[in-house]
Amino acid sequence: MFDRNKTLWCGWIIKGPRHKFFYTGDTGFCADEFRKLGDIHGPIDLSAIPIGAYEPRWFMSPQHIETGMPDQGNTTFCQLYILPTQQKWYVLPTQQKYYVLPMTLWCGWIIKGPRHKFFYTGDTGFCADEFRKLGDIHGPIDLSAIPIGAYEPRWFMSPQHIDPGEAVQIHQLAKSKKSLGVHWGTYEMGSSEGYLEPREKLAEAVAAAGLGPDEFVTLAHGQSWRVEG
Repeated sequence: MFDRNKTLWCGWIIKGPRHKFFYTGDTGFCADEFRKLGDIHGPIDLSAIPIGAYEPRWFMSPQHIETGMPDQGNTTFCQLYILPTQQKWYVLPTQQKYYVLPMTLWCGWIIKGPRHKFFYTGDTGFCADEFRKLGDIHGPIDLSAIPIGAYEPRWFMSPQHIDPGEAVQIHQLAKSKKSLGVHWGTYEMGSSEGYLEPREKLAEAVAAAGLGPDEFVTLAHGQSWRVEG
């Protein structure tokens, strides 16, 4: 899902030779976008969603896995592992009522196919012990999708959103071979950094960690990235 004028915040559709699979780690209600995704990419063979995330279930797939920690799901074409994320919840006043955020589970995912492993952190703050444990159990990871945006001001955002430097640490702790920066440049999300700053800060953090420039990347609209291996 994206704003065509900016960059990337997303749920994921994974297309294999015979199957199409949708998953997300958290969701707000966005019925039109889910309908569009279903119209463009459907029929989807399977949707994997955290407990309570009803919106994508309605529009994406007649078959879905709605799961909670520490569940594992098996399908005919992959294994799914649900992972914990760190979040801080709020009660937000709206024009008509108070909207209570802790209504659904937010999570990350490990997806294991016959030859490769993919990791999506979900929307999360930084917890070194959990990501180190993930790397020890599931690593090495072939490809990870790690948030890099909506992190300022840190006093407010750090419990639930990592910054680019922490994203690089997660890349290393999870033993990820390649990583893609997501969750940046699209929505305001209450943060104060410029919408291109996450990409710039990530490049600085990657260089400071001594990683190659193609180990942890960001993509522009329409850009393709072929991951070998």
